[in-house]
Amino acid sequence: MRLIALIVALSVAAGVQAQSADVVTGPPGDQTISQPPNTNLNVNRFEKIRFADQFPGSDIGAKVNAAITDLGSGGGVVEIPAGSYSFSTTIEINQSYAWVRCQGWATILTYTGTGTAVIIGNSSSPGISPATIYAVRFSNCTLRGQGSGTGIYVESRMINGYWSGTSIDHVNFDSGGNGFQTFIEHGDYAEGGTSYDNYIQNNRILLNNGQSSSYSGVGIDVPMKSHNLVISNNIIQDREQNATNPSDSSICVRVANSSSVKVINNNIEGCGTANVQVGLTQFGSLQTYGTLVMGNYFEPLHSSTLDVDVGKYATGTIIEGNYMNGDASQNHLIQIEDCSYATVIQNNTQLSVATSAVNNLTNSCGNAITIAGNRFNGSTYIHGTTGISYWQDPNTQSLTLGSVAYSNLPSARSKPNGTLMYCSNCNIASSCSSGGTGAIAKTINGAWVCN
Repeated sequence: MRLIALIVALSVAAGVQAQSADVVTGPPGDQTISQPPNTNLNVNRFEKIRFADQFPGSDIGAKVNAAITDLGSGGGVVEIPAGSYSFSTTIEINQSYAWVRCQGWATILTYTGTGTAVIIGNSSSPGISPATIYAVRFSNCTLRGQGSGTGIYVESRMINGYWSGTSIDHVNFDSGGNGFQTFIEHGDYAEGGTSYDNYIQNNRILLNNGQSSSYSGVGIDVPMKSHNLVISNNIIQDREQNATNPSDSSICVRVANSSSVKVINNNIEGCGTANVQVGLTQFGSLQTYGTLVMGNYFEPLHSSTLDVDVGKYATGTIIEGNYMNGDASQNHLIQIEDCSYATVIQNNTQLSVATSAVNNLTNSCGNAITIAGNRFNGSTYIHGTTGISYWQDPNTQSLTLGSVAYSNLPSARSKPNGTLMYCSNCNIASSCSSGGTGAIAKTINGAWVCN
């Protein structure tokens, strides 16, 4: 019996010892997992996606730049995960076919510098060493600033080629921080090259976060050398409009020295100088051609606000199909500066304002302005009619013809029969002649008739 008990005891002891030998405990300290050499297996990349936060750099700006460089000339996506990041290193999107995107507006990028937060181009000094860049995109981020500098800058001066298909979209410039002096700038102040076929769309821009009456910032600025730019479906709003006595000098959208710029289907509210300004420029007599302002919702800020201001250096501006929510204290909805040419204002819905729907300042140029088909609720429709070729008064359903002197009547044979014009110094007679006090001139059988 003693022998059996001893064998059982030894067996139990041996079993316990064997089980103890099989236990795997954790490592005594931190461990490093090494990647095999000459492979692309890395936690900071997945095929053509680079995860910016996993790259080296002093801040998220430097990390994004390193990730863009790692993409190479073939392009791809640089993704910034959700979270809050402060950075002073300018993000440079300087590779073709590169897309820098965030994981929605929960990715908050706070720029702590005073220069430019994001440059689409290849130079930290825009206009100095430009190059050809195609099809780049910045999107889906919240971008905050310190009240100065520029949020996103698209270079336009190039040595060869042009930018094609650049998109800035779904960027949230919210009420955090103090924003920027210029939120999005498309084009620069240099004279060479043009930026083509670009989009600024579906963004939210809150100007004047500091709500200062001395603020003179710009939401979207197109200072020069842009072509085929579409600005659409953005919400652009000056926060000063919510103040007790709002009165700053901001501009929501400004276009100068460019061609074929479309400002369409945006919600634009409360900028102190103008909601949209076309052809007023500090660059001298550099023309802005073919600007389309269509389908937007406008709301004023205070008495000096203009919904659309068409400047001296604008040709072929079309203002059509907009809803202009006027205010009893607002002086004018639309202003046409002297020597702007071939402006068309048509089919807009314009509510009441203090003075007039259209303030026409033209007095020395043949402006060929057409105003027709608008809906206006107020007493004075147009203030000043010089230079207007054709307009309809929506209040009285009347039609006013453009006025010319007899010496400026065009050749009757160059006009279709049935053309009507007002001749300011014609005689009322079967054949038009000068020396009278005014008559309606009509083309009949190839001749001007004033009876």
